[in-house]
Amino acid sequence: MSKGQSSGGGSECEYSVCVKNLPYFSTAESLISHFSTFGEVDEVNFIHKVADYIRCAEVKMKSTDDVQKILSSPDPHTIDGKVVQVMPYQGMDTHVKEFVKGDFHLYFNDLFDPGLFVKANLNDNEAKAEKAWMELDDAFQPFEYTKISLTHDQVKCWFYNGCAKVSFKDGEQRNEIMETAKGRFSQCHIRHAMYYC
Repeated sequence: MSKGQSSGGGSECEYSVCVKNLPYFSTAESLISHFSTFGEVDEVNFIHKVADYIRCAEVKMKSTDDVQKILSSPDPHTIDGKVVQVMPYQGMDTHVKEFVKGDFHLYFNDLFDPGLFVKANLNDNEAKAEKAWMELDDAFQPFEYTKISLTHDQVKCWFYNGCAKVSFKDGEQRNEIMETAKGRFSQCHIRHAMYYC
């Protein structure tokens, strides 16, 4: 069966839900484990890159009836210990555009300051990047950020340089966001910008 088709007819979107607000470390297995309680899961497609993380995924079911069960569930959907948002799927292109855009951004330098990793005792570059990613994700979960970008060294393109950008849908909570950033990442140089991109 080719992608975009499902047994029983109907469009691709009718067989899928969009899952937002996912934790950084969530895997396809995590989503399958949760949504298989509503029916058979066909596939899971994440919207993210290696260094750019967008907290969104498509979960495609075998039956549209199962999709309706998911959307009408009175109980919150919890993945890896965090409540996620589940909504009708509108197509990958639509959700990519929705989550990449943003008009408020925070920029962090010095994320690899030893103070952030004292308890974790991390030395490996990728381990530090993962830790920083998870710290940022945890700090800004309440503000519905749309994207975390960790940047690489300009010379060593494979090497994370301890800088990051976090994007938010809007700047209505920018004061609270900045207070959280300064409280959680006091060792970092932080700046912000507000524009649509």
